[in-house]
Amino acid sequence: MQTATQLTGRPGFSYNNKKYPGRELFIDQHLLGFQVSGTTHILHSLGHATITANTAVLIRRNQIIRITPYLPEKCPCQFLSFVLNKEMLQQLAFENSVIINGRYTPEQNLFFQAGARLKENLIALASNHRGDKHSTVQPVQIREIVRLLLEDDPDLKYLLFDFSAPPRTDVSAFMNQHFMFNMPISTFARAAGYRPAAFKKIFSERYHRLPKDWLIERRLAEAYHLISQKGHKAAAIYLDLGFRNLSHFYTAFKKRYGTTSSAIRQSACVEEAL
Repeated sequence: MQTATQLTGRPGFSYNNKKYPGRELFIDQHLLGFQVSGTTHILHSLGHATITANTAVLIRRNQIIRITPYLPEKCPCQFLSFVLNKEMLQQLAFENSVIINGRYTPEQNLFFQAGARLKENLIALASNHRGDKHSTVQPVQIREIVRLLLEDDPDLKYLLFDFSAPPRTDVSAFMNQHFMFNMPISTFARAAGYRPAAFKKIFSERYHRLPKDWLIERRLAEAYHLISQKGHKAAAIYLDLGFRNLSHFYTAFKKRYGTTSSAIRQSACVEEAL
């Protein structure tokens, strides 16, 4: 039975307070996280959340997220996470004769229902593994974490022990919810429940263009809206929209709209002043 312990932000590693692009991940298995210190912002398809110190979060499988760590002054941002992998959960379901006759209905991507005992357990684990990026968690500890999760919310069994393949989602709706994530097309396809070839075929039939071209167009359209209607500066939004290079954003924006983002913003500011 394979278990894993991850750290999304190594203990003792301090991120600075400047604009940080965040780290984008495809969560293919349920993941339980505990914010040891600092703050982590998580962007997902249904919105965003802020995880503060001594807070636990359960991130459901099969989704794309962006995590951005922030830290209080002179304090490292540490976020300890445990993968609740399928093999381990299947073994637990077998040993405890778990029968699933329904689905977990709440439309949530993140869960924060950590009771006192689970919180105490996570604090102790974090203390034991603080500062050691190579540390491991024993299977019995992962099992105890799952038991406490179910103690806090018994209905989570419908989520944790549902081993069916994720359903396919509507390609258009999915991409409009995830366009801001800078991920390979193959990852988008997997998260939406398709093989890459099938995903690209459906996308091309619907939009008559390649997914990568549509992504740039969609990001630029959102940028235009934020700059012309909200007065945002390009430097403040390009990372959030999936661009990794400000120079590339400027070039693409001018090519698409025939002018610079600064000119659009200045024009919007003048119109608002009038």
